Amino acid sequence: MDVDSVNFNSLPELNRLINKFRIKTRYFIYKTRSRISIKDIKKYQKFIGFIHPVKKKKLKRIVRGLLHGPK
Repeated sequence: MDVDSVNFNSLPELNRLINKFRIKTRYFIYKTRSRISIKDIKKYQKFIGFIHPVKKKKLKRIVRGLLHGPK
């Protein structure tokens, strides 16, 4: 799962916070944006997740697909 932002100040801090939960990430800087790539989706869902109901549902569907394979 990737998170993109044009705000170069917020993503490094977010990346550090996610890493405090020992969730593997990669941080990229491009000319016009930056990106965090979250490698351990299951752990992200367990410890952080989303409040937004649609995003929460999509994340649950992704994790279910990882556990049970595509339908």
